[in-house]
Amino acid sequence: MATGQLNLRTVKLGDNADTSKNFLIQVPAVADGSLSIQTESGVPVLSRSAAGVITLGAGQTWQDVTAGKALNTNYTNSSGQTIQAIVTFSSSATCTAVATVGGVSFYGNTQTSPGFKVSICFLVPPGGVYKVTQAEAGALSALSWMELR
Repeated sequence: MATGQLNLRTVKLGDNADTSKNFLIQVPAVADGSLSIQTESGVPVLSRSAAGVITLGAGQTWQDVTAGKALNTNYTNSSGQTIQAIVTFSSSATCTAVATVGGVSFYGNTQTSPGFKVSICFLVPPGGVYKVTQAEAGALSALSWMELR
């Protein structure tokens, strides 16, 4: 793999009429190690601060969305950024939580005794459709549904 220096302040990747599909890499004039990648239309994708902190999206915070979410229900990520979800449940019997994102299923941990917690963590791209279900017949009840959005 070739390496080199990026001396430009901004580099544009892509030449699409839809600017949400082009990306800008911004390197500050001062070589402090920070980096910003965003769509040409201004949506933050990834950044690295001078201190080395990497942020997926910008301005995202953890939000408790438990009250507005339900199992077996499709939701669409309309935030314009990739979101992360962490969902924790209690179950009355052996059960596995399953997240389905864009038709692909991800399995969380399995609990085998009543009272144990089941959790699953997953990413949802912009425009992605997602839902959480269960693999067995135990009755899951959501304890918390947190999203970084």
